[in-house]
Amino acid sequence: MPRARIICQQKANRAASNFTTLSAARSIWSVIVPHQRFDIFLSAETVRARPRLKNSGFSLIELLAALLITGILSLVALPSFASLIRNNRIVSESNSLLSTLMLTRSEAIKRREPVTLCKSRDGKSCSASAALDWNHCAIMFADSNSNRVLDEGEKVIRIEAPFSMAQTITFSGGNTLSYRADGSSTSGTFTIKSEDVQKQVVVSLAGRARIK
Repeated sequence: MPRARIICQQKANRAASNFTTLSAARSIWSVIVPHQRFDIFLSAETVRARPRLKNSGFSLIELLAALLITGILSLVALPSFASLIRNNRIVSESNSLLSTLMLTRSEAIKRREPVTLCKSRDGKSCSASAALDWNHCAIMFADSNSNRVLDEGEKVIRIEAPFSMAQTITFSGGNTLSYRADGSSTSGTFTIKSEDVQKQVVVSLAGRARIK
């Protein structure tokens, strides 16, 4: 037999043997795991026929557009957000002032003597300066002689320094607010301002305070 024919016959035998082995392996897997599909036995044609997955993500233009929109929205919302912060701060300062006034009235009733709240520059004495705002400092003291001045020997109950973090606090009643032993007061209105936002705390003659 010619040598070329022998070689062709050997290749044909090996191909037949490989096909038989592959068929046997498929049969074994189908018996062991009949409900699972294994892609290791897919032919080259089947693999090539599979559609390629499309790449997902953002292009540079899409990313820049998203950043631009975010920046515009931030600029639009920023003034409203700043106003909201100022308003919340004023509300907080108003509540703090209201608590201080309620404490002053409570101390006057408890001690059965006048208690005065005055503005101060140094936390040691009351100030009569019209240029000084209430937000700098305030002193609460037992005003035994009812002269609305912190005299030597009079009991200092509390010192608020700073009295408030607001820009300005003014009081229509002047430099002092006094509560009598029965809880009544000299009355007046505190105005708390921070730029374009303001709140008022109104003190009645009966001594009751409320936020307006």
